[in-house]
Order: sequence, then structure tokens, then C-alpha cells
Amino acid sequence: MSAKYSVLGLCGSLRADSWNLKLLENFLAAMPADSFQSRLYGALELPLMNQDLEKSALPKAVLDFRTALEESPIVVIASPEYNASYSPVIKNAIDWASRPPKSLWDGKIVVMLGASPGMFGAARGQIHLRTVLANLRSWVMPDMVVCPKAHEAFGSDGKLQNEHVAKQIRAAIQGLAAFAEKVHYL
Repeated sequence: MSAKYSVLGLCGSLRADSWNLKLLENFLAAMPADSFQSRLYGALELPLMNQDLEKSALPKAVLDFRTALEESPIVVIASPEYNASYSPVIKNAIDWASRPPKSLWDGKIVVMLGASPGMFGAARGQIHLRTVLANLRSWVMPDMVVCPKAHEAFGSDGKLQNEHVAKQIRAAIQGLAAFAEKVHYL
């Protein structure tokens, strides 16, 4: 692949020492620089989606987020699992980006990641997230990255130490590169 693909990383956790943020940072760092240009979006501290806010100029945080999403054909979402579903932070971001004048999720390629201290690594939440994103006409990659026992998966420097999860990351990136190349997505 000769072209660079723009990638936006979104984290569904606002926690300072977030396992999902660490997983996302490790994923983005593993992406080959000759193929992907990745950007980690800052904290998704958006106001709660409320149609009343659309009656005048949208809040700057929402406009900035929509602009960043619009500029990136590929999105990597890391979400913790909340009660067997994905995080409300991600839900709110999805809702803001799906509002008129056009849904910014339509046609996006999305890779899903999740870390949790449990045995499922946020996999149950990713099932719900996949359903929502597919409904919004995103191309959700079949390879997802799940990081169980997240409290044991990272070193004090934030680097991933779980080789099984590292293999999932490499497979997801390889699948993403192959898909992006097939559809000449830019």
C-alpha cells in the first residue's frame, strides 16, 4: 500500500489511567507509518447529545469532534464495557456524529478494541457497538481486539505485555490494511 490512510483513535474512557486508552495507544503505535497516519483524539468530553443544542451554533467541542471525524476515513474505537455494553462516552460521540446535515459514520472503516479486568475483555460491549455502527452504515472490521485481565496486561510504562493481545493487534492491522487497499479507501 503506497498511500497513507488517515486514522482517528477514539477512547470511550475518561479515566486518567485508562486501560482502553493504553490499548488504543499501543494499537496506533503498531500501525506502520508508511501506510497509516494516526491521530489520537483527546478526551471525548462532549456535552450530552440534546437536539435543543442544535437550535443555535453547535458547541465548539462538538464541531471540533465532527471535523476530526470527517477528516479520517478510518476510526479505531477503544471502549470499556459498562454492564455488558459499550461506554456512554462512545454512545454520545456516535450520536453527535450521526446528526444532520449528514451522518459522519456512513462509509467509515471502524476497528473496535476493548479492555476490561474480566475474562471477556469487553467483547460483549463490542457486540452492541458493532450493531450500532453497522446500522449507521460503517464498515466494521471483523477482527476486533479484546484485552482481558487488563489490570495485568500493561507495564508501568503503558506498553502492552500480553502477547496474545499483541497478536490480535497485528492481525487487526493486517486485516485493516488489506480491506483499505481493496476498496482504495481515501
